[in-house]
Amino acid sequence: MKRSKGQIAAETARRRRMVLVLVTAGLLQAPAGAAPGQVQPSSPSAPEAGEAASQPAGAEQVPSPAGPGPIGEGDRLFREKRWSEALRVYEQQLAAQPAHLEARYKRGVVLALVGRLEEAVEDWEEVVARQPEAAPAREALLLARWKKAREEQQRAADLADRAKLEQAGGLLEAGSYAPAREVLMLVSPQGALYRDWLILEGQALLGLGKPELAIEAFQAAVGQGAKGAPALLGLGDAWLALGRNERAAWCYELALTVAAGTTALAEPQQRRVRQILHRLAAAGEEPAPTTER
Repeated sequence: MKRSKGQIAAETARRRRMVLVLVTAGLLQAPAGAAPGQVQPSSPSAPEAGEAASQPAGAEQVPSPAGPGPIGEGDRLFREKRWSEALRVYEQQLAAQPAHLEARYKRGVVLALVGRLEEAVEDWEEVVARQPEAAPAREALLLARWKKAREEQQRAADLADRAKLEQAGGLLEAGSYAPAREVLMLVSPQGALYRDWLILEGQALLGLGKPELAIEAFQAAVGQGAKGAPALLGLGDAWLALGRNERAAWCYELALTVAAGTTALAEPQQRRVRQILHRLAAAGEEPAPTTER
């Protein structure tokens, strides 16, 4: 069954959150049998890995106590989610013992948690270079690199999708509604691009004489948190095409209100809306606020 764009976006977001779980979960397990200052050479046990994978997105696995000393204090702070303090403890340990691989590895975990992934990767690379058998560090490094590659791929995809949306917008301005919709069907946007896509889709459907479907697209754009004015303007046009003049007038009025003091609607668009409202008022149509959709 073909998934909707919303479902695809939700699945992608879920996978991204899981990457963070996998990168951080189980990474601070105390070395069992490893030499002081080294990282446990084996991966977390199967039960530990399973528990980490089943945690809610964004959860972090609590580290086992590393015993007394700076590392143990850092682990305690980590368990309490006091990231900056834990980071300071690990950094103090590294200042005193630059070759302390356990502290470097755990500092990398905290850096990843606070969004400093590039620095985390540097720490993990050094750990793996000095202790190749440190499986947790190798796994964290691989996952971090995979996450970075995915983000770069997504940025490239977003640029390509943005170019297609601009192409579709140009076709719509020229009145080429069917070609514009064909271009839109080639786009798999996410985030803010998806909201833009919905508005362009509504405009294309409206131009093709399908105001009912256009209304669905515009309403979804408003629900997705799009800048309200363009979606409301589209709703006004769609209701007007259906002869629902009172509802169209209400959407137009609201679009002008939302756009006031912003660039959400260009001046020609605002002028057109005011002309329509003037014509509707002359015909005795007044805005009729309603929650019905």
